[in-house]
Amino acid sequence: MKKIISLILTLVMLLTLAVPAICADDTASEATPIIYLRGNGEPIHYDNGAGEIAKIDLPEVLGDESIYDVEGMKKEIVNILIPFVSQGLPKDEWDECRKAIYNAISPFFKQSCLDGDGNPQMGTTISSGAQNENLNPMVKIADYYSTGDYPFRYDWRLDPYDNVDKLHDYVMLVLEKTKKSQVSIVSRCLGGTLLNAYLEKYGKNGHIKNVIYCDTLGNGSTVLSKFLIGKLEIDGKNLQRYVGQLEQCAELGVGMGFALPSFIDEVVTSTLDIFTQTNVTDVMGDAIEELYDELLYVLLPALMHAVGYATNANYWACVRDEDFDDALTYMFGEEGSEARTYYKGFIEKITNYNEKVSSRLPELLDICINDYGIHIGNVSKYGYINVPATEDNDLLSDALASLPHATFGATCAKVGEKLSAGYIAGVDSKYISPDKQVDLSTSSLADTTWVLKNCHHDYFNIVFRIADEFCNSTGMTVETSNYPRFMMYDELNDTWSEMTEDNCADYDFIAEVEAEPTLITRLAAGLRFLTMILRLLAKALSGEISFDALGKLFG
Repeated sequence: MKKIISLILTLVMLLTLAVPAICADDTASEATPIIYLRGNGEPIHYDNGAGEIAKIDLPEVLGDESIYDVEGMKKEIVNILIPFVSQGLPKDEWDECRKAIYNAISPFFKQSCLDGDGNPQMGTTISSGAQNENLNPMVKIADYYSTGDYPFRYDWRLDPYDNVDKLHDYVMLVLEKTKKSQVSIVSRCLGGTLLNAYLEKYGKNGHIKNVIYCDTLGNGSTVLSKFLIGKLEIDGKNLQRYVGQLEQCAELGVGMGFALPSFIDEVVTSTLDIFTQTNVTDVMGDAIEELYDELLYVLLPALMHAVGYATNANYWACVRDEDFDDALTYMFGEEGSEARTYYKGFIEKITNYNEKVSSRLPELLDICINDYGIHIGNVSKYGYINVPATEDNDLLSDALASLPHATFGATCAKVGEKLSAGYIAGVDSKYISPDKQVDLSTSSLADTTWVLKNCHHDYFNIVFRIADEFCNSTGMTVETSNYPRFMMYDELNDTWSEMTEDNCADYDFIAEVEAEPTLITRLAAGLRFLTMILRLLAKALSGEISFDALGKLFG
């Protein structure tokens, strides 16, 4: 059961990631123009013959009959069942089933997918207005972007090296416009992969003074990596936490979130609790694991290709080096396969990035710092969990970027746990977070990394304040900045405070889930579950709940 839930969460994810900074007087004169590299989110446009239309509303796009044969696609969806039943299950022959899945689903997403050479299809690209802005750098419109003087606009689906020369041209135009000799660069989320490519190719040219990574996926993403190697897994405790996280995100209006009606929430929460405490999900999952793994190996790659996930080159730039070869085989088959042949150009691009950047990122950062004189900083966050559908879903995270990777190598406890006393005793205490969950001494950027707890990936005001101070300074470190190394963030009021042992508690949706079941917690879970059942029966007998209505709801 736990792996079935993980597959459902995979589909959900696929269809859906206060004190002002003041620069010191002696560094203000050293300010450089700041270029901002956004993550994903730049609208992708297509031409339907009547002009550019932003691909924002999927139903609107699907209704364009000049693009899609809607009736034909309905038939294709029905046709998935034929090879599944006639060849897959009885004969263990899945090729036709894979093709049927791809043919049924891929037309819905074709505009956002890249072709076999890693290039856009159907004329899709960023808007002509965005392209013109790149050719004529202008200081940002107020509040349009949250940091930087000059936002670089780019097609975030592409391999970073497909955008790196355009970024360099943009840097040179900014330097010409501002009469400066150097720029600073702020990158956020997926923008970290483009920054990596730029440092590798152009870092030695002397045009870069400061760079800072914010909430970065530039050092790899657990979620993206594990999806592409099919390592889907779910943990009962983290699923229970994730339900609470969804409700909090709905309340805050960030990320993926929704709130259930109070009684439905009680039903879901108490049921998950009893399952977690009694290991029901583990037992049920083991019973069907063999069949699930076989179907997953057959069907998931076809699904990943159909929705464009497997052919988003920038997602591949986020695949951890240790997962890269396995991901290639899982998504494209062995050498000589039909998929390997068709996607030869695409594979060459993503392999080039892996070899030049992913496999040697610590070395690349060291070269940039010590040989090129580039000052590099980082801001990362945690307090949430990733979608609990993959391996390593117990890593500290901001709901998308896993903290050990986003911090370029910090040593972190698992969600809801702490580093051991023996481990902490051997580390300089200034690098240990007051909640005993993070050791920054092992990070490649230990002295220029700031970490915020209880801050979602979608909150970046505080992050950009730090980034602006960093980029407007010379040689700024944690010790010389206006911000402590470890901070607590108040998301409701957009304020921060220095983390202490007294204010560093986990959010309730994490803290209230027991790390290891005990007799007491199992009895408590059983009592809550029994209470919920009795309340459900009482509501049904009093007419508050109509089972006929529930039957209609679920068909």
